[in-house]
Amino acid sequence: RSMLANVRKLGPGEALRWDAARGVRRETYWRPALGNRVRGDVDALAGELTRRVDRAVQRRLVADVPVGIFLSGGLDSSFVAACAVRHHPRVKTFAIGFDDPSFDERAHAETVARHLGTDHRVEVLAPAAMLDLLPATLDAMDEPHADTSILPTTLLARLARREVTVALGGDGGDEILAGYPTFTVDQLPLPRAPGLSRALGALARRLPVSGENFSLGFKLQQMAYGLGARGALRHARWLASVSPEVLPDLLTSALGDAPAHALDAARAAGAGQASDFDAATAFYLGVYLAEGVLQKVDRATMRVSLEARAPLLDTEVVSFCLSLPPALRVRGTTTKWLMRRAMRSLVPEPILARPKKGFGAPVGQWLRGPLQGLLRDTLSPARLRAAGWFDPAAVTAMVDDHVAGRADHRKPLYTLLVLEHWR
Repeated sequence: RSMLANVRKLGPGEALRWDAARGVRRETYWRPALGNRVRGDVDALAGELTRRVDRAVQRRLVADVPVGIFLSGGLDSSFVAACAVRHHPRVKTFAIGFDDPSFDERAHAETVARHLGTDHRVEVLAPAAMLDLLPATLDAMDEPHADTSILPTTLLARLARREVTVALGGDGGDEILAGYPTFTVDQLPLPRAPGLSRALGALARRLPVSGENFSLGFKLQQMAYGLGARGALRHARWLASVSPEVLPDLLTSALGDAPAHALDAARAAGAGQASDFDAATAFYLGVYLAEGVLQKVDRATMRVSLEARAPLLDTEVVSFCLSLPPALRVRGTTTKWLMRRAMRSLVPEPILARPKKGFGAPVGQWLRGPLQGLLRDTLSPARLRAAGWFDPAAVTAMVDDHVAGRADHRKPLYTLLVLEHWR
């Protein structure tokens, strides 16, 4: 599907072939296999993971132009950088920081850069820059894309392009090795009861409003969205800006049965998988990674003529990681368990002990500050009435509550802002 009438997208691993006799047809050239389980000694498996990632990085360092690394200080980009320094003299690494410490990862990236001896560059994304950066970035996206990390990714691409023409990143590690915190929550024996979902939502609304990255209230609210589902649908709900139950309150009748179709992509991705774990993995690979993460990186880098490469999505790496038993990917509260094991000799211990920290931006605070004017103009009642998609009173109430600090509506408001700006 796409947002444009009569336009369709190729799916992940698909190509379009044309010949004079048969016309146009879709072909699947590669598809990851889920459900196969490799066995073996843990250290041997960790060594095999390192060898495969190292080969993938080495292949992607081949270029007749300068090459660098996007380095956040997280596991994935640190793994790529640690392998790169084995094969490339004086690797250049690039990182983005924020004034808000809950979103800022500069110190972790600098720790890895010092340990590996890379030539490191850092830039801070200032709130004032958003007034120009956000509208121009949304204009360049081709379709609505409400991942706030497009903003730091855009700035990161600009920073890297000053010195290199190709950049390697850590994209894909979370999808192939169960790196998202939703996988740890999924292991808890939580009942699929509507009462628990309502209770968690009510508790989230009673907590003090916070704009911090993954604040407690934010996590409880998102968890409440998904407890009534399982597998791919549960994880899709956990990532949603608005739960399907709440969505009708925002929509006008002009959009008809849109809420019923809101999670179709997740349902399709998880269909036919042997377990809830595999169904969730299929959703992250086929929907979240393909339609979200990779699209975001491609738009941000191509916009400045920078080529992004993803060694962790090498087919040899992907096939191996997806064959690992779930217990070697997530164990207790530890995500990407085997990767941490494999990296013990490559990066400092504090980096290995870090929990997952998404590459986001403090948009919740910016919508109360420098972006408030853009938010109110874009989601003004007159404009929403003219569009006919969203209920102006419901949206205005959300804007007022967020700006006043009575609620944390950063995720739905940013999504509505992106969609209306695109329209």
